[in-house]
Amino acid sequence: SFDLPAAANHSVIALLVDACLLIGCVRALRSENAESRGRRLWDSVQGPIKATVAAVYFFAVFHKLNSSYFDPDVSCATTQVAKMFELHGFERPTSLSVFGFNIYLTLILEILIIVFLLWPRFSHGGALIGLLFHTAVGWAQFFDFATVVFALYLFFLPWDGIQRNISRIPRWAHACFLG
Repeated sequence: SFDLPAAANHSVIALLVDACLLIGCVRALRSENAESRGRRLWDSVQGPIKATVAAVYFFAVFHKLNSSYFDPDVSCATTQVAKMFELHGFERPTSLSVFGFNIYLTLILEILIIVFLLWPRFSHGGALIGLLFHTAVGWAQFFDFATVVFALYLFFLPWDGIQRNISRIPRWAHACFLG
């Protein structure tokens, strides 16, 4: 909050999610039995966190709808791919128009991610597309934003499915993860 209004996107999202979690924890602690606290926390924060992620994706697409974004010579969609090549030891291309396809690919993927995430039947697909997209973007040094978004995708998945999959994890894996 000290960096606002110039804070990084992932910092703003993390601040909003932290506020949701704090409010949700207070609500969960007021639950009668300990068994239902996890579910109550989930129910308290899932909607606001989903709305936050949806708003972030909406504005991510909306702010790209300008002439500069569609100009391959200055678009972040092309310059970031060129930067990714440089960071990994490849020669930077002389013309950024080679990466012009990435302008439209980025818009399409960001729209697909949020549409699928908000459509419960396809939320797993939205999370998968998002994981692939943000992993690729992470190679251009946006790994900090990618890790925050990866964690937030969980809130688009149903509680029962997550609980069922967590119960499949062997006990020894918990200790390894903590270690």
